[in-house]
Amino acid sequence: MKQMIGRLVLIVAVLTYLAPSLFARSVPVTGGSAEGGTVLCVAVDPVSPEVIYAGTWAGLYRSTDAGLNWSLIKLPFADPVFSLTWDSGQSRLFAGGSGRVFVADSSGSSWGTLSIPTDGAPPVTAILVDSTISQALFAGTSGRGLFSSNDGGLNWTAIMPGMADIERPGILNVNDIARESSSGTVFVATWDGLFRVGQGGLLRVDYSRTSALVVRPQDSVLYAAVGWDIRYRDPVFSVYGTTIGWKTLNAIGNAPYLIDLCFDPNDPSILWAGATSGLYRGRFEVDPATNEQGIAWTMIGEIEDRIGSVACSAAKSGTVFAAGLSGVWKSADAGKSWLVSNAGIRSSRFLDVVGVSGDPGTILGVTLDPGPVGGWVRVLRSSDFGATWQLSFEDRDYSPPYPGKPSLAIDPRPPGPGTLYLDGRRASMDLGQTWTADIPFTGGTAGSFYVDPTNPENQAVYAYYVFKPQFPPVFYTFTRVTTDGWQTYRELWGGGGPLLRFDPHSAGSLYFFRGDPTGIHRWDYGSNIDSLIIPLTRAEDLEPDRFVPGRLYFIFDRRLYLHPGANGQAERSALPDDWGVFVVRSHPSEPGLILAGVTEGLVASRDHGATWQNLVRGQSVGEVLGISFDPADPSIVYLAASRGAFRLSLKNAYRQQERRSTQRRREE
Repeated sequence: MKQMIGRLVLIVAVLTYLAPSLFARSVPVTGGSAEGGTVLCVAVDPVSPEVIYAGTWAGLYRSTDAGLNWSLIKLPFADPVFSLTWDSGQSRLFAGGSGRVFVADSSGSSWGTLSIPTDGAPPVTAILVDSTISQALFAGTSGRGLFSSNDGGLNWTAIMPGMADIERPGILNVNDIARESSSGTVFVATWDGLFRVGQGGLLRVDYSRTSALVVRPQDSVLYAAVGWDIRYRDPVFSVYGTTIGWKTLNAIGNAPYLIDLCFDPNDPSILWAGATSGLYRGRFEVDPATNEQGIAWTMIGEIEDRIGSVACSAAKSGTVFAAGLSGVWKSADAGKSWLVSNAGIRSSRFLDVVGVSGDPGTILGVTLDPGPVGGWVRVLRSSDFGATWQLSFEDRDYSPPYPGKPSLAIDPRPPGPGTLYLDGRRASMDLGQTWTADIPFTGGTAGSFYVDPTNPENQAVYAYYVFKPQFPPVFYTFTRVTTDGWQTYRELWGGGGPLLRFDPHSAGSLYFFRGDPTGIHRWDYGSNIDSLIIPLTRAEDLEPDRFVPGRLYFIFDRRLYLHPGANGQAERSALPDDWGVFVVRSHPSEPGLILAGVTEGLVASRDHGATWQNLVRGQSVGEVLGISFDPADPSIVYLAASRGAFRLSLKNAYRQQERRSTQRRREE
């Protein structure tokens, strides 16, 4: 116990003397990402067929040997790359990042940044370079809608939907953009249907969720992927505000959900379709009996993968690339045979990470990608501070808890490091070596798992979220550990998700997000008193201040808020508006120290969120999506990020600052 007290005193001393100038520079971290990982989009150089680009969670990769080997391109920012497109002259490549578009010169060696004026740094999921208007660009985002620019991206204007659709949030999630050559109309595919850009903004064409758009080169006809159907625009008719003029071709079998479409530029009778269930090759044909156009589909059996992007080489006939969870698939013979390549790619986006007390080299992290059916979740384990990783557990049909973010938790009770839980659904008694589903949660799908920090003697009270297929469909169960095992302690009905945080200032109380009424609640589970604290439609993260009773930090729509603010209500944090915020944590032993994971890396506040400074810049780790502290040594911070999982020592940061200060004094 004396050793523990001494260690905590040292931690507090180290953190107390962290000078603000320390945060002006990025602090070194150890760790990294596993080999391989998901590729989000792919593009082929239209002139040099050996040059391929792959957008990933870790950024943009390039191959100069037709996909055999890959190297990471140093962009101005370390964003994930969600979309890729060439301009009409096929000389410049545009890459969609987080709230900005990167554009390369003709050689691809220099990159500029076009910032979109919106808050939260949303993923740029679609880009269109309109060849009919000089310097005209369109950029579609996930969560912020469509933007246009008439001066090459220097200035942008949001294109809003009509009044009838203004309250439908699915319109703000843009999947694709295409321009129909014959009419010059720009079409926009969204989660909430198909739209066209008109004088009044976005004008609805169809209510069906549309995932991809493509124009056939030979006749300039626009095709759309709707569910598992292919629809095309008949140029004889008009689409002005109606579905007239659209015809549906035969659907692909096995009911996959289509994600991307690509015509073969050397054979426009061939249409490639990426889907949740794999890759499909379609050949256009005419039924002699009806004289109707149709498509004969063939599933590529070699590819058991979710394909989110397809690109065909214009300079080398028969060469096709497909981006999936396993890397980049390549065929050099028009799809007859395939090879997958990810040599050099490290694109494991960690959403949560935990360290092991007493074993500083061991880190466990969890990743989640859209799988063929549900989500593809993986637990990875490293024994060398994140330098190398081994697969600990995976499930390709995983339904993550709301809001879609799996979590890891270690039972800290003595005598050993305890049991590792994945969302309360899987348990490992040996820190990820083996896993079991034989856990005491029954009657539904267990979600996030939390330990009550106000009961340090035996950590007896736990909370977990459960989903049951009944009405109302979502409720919470709070469970107490006894010497006889597990038992239900309390149930609380209401919609919402597994954002549960015990109140560190009041034993027997916790904060959580739920519906009916919707918002952040405080619940005393001893007296069963439930109080709505903050009315809110949804929340992405929630954290109580460890040292200021009643103070909360929460994330809504990728923005950080503090409660209560100066006027007693929740107020926006001082972080820049164009940053997206993913996670916030209050340091367990240093008053006032708050860490937040953002699109730009890791930021810190030493005054309870009033002011912020960079701690670890994004070029080192990417976007920070999860933060955890070593329970035995809180000066050790673990980061789950888009470029891997990392370990940060605040003690080393302090020593580094001392060396820098000493050097400056000598120079003076």
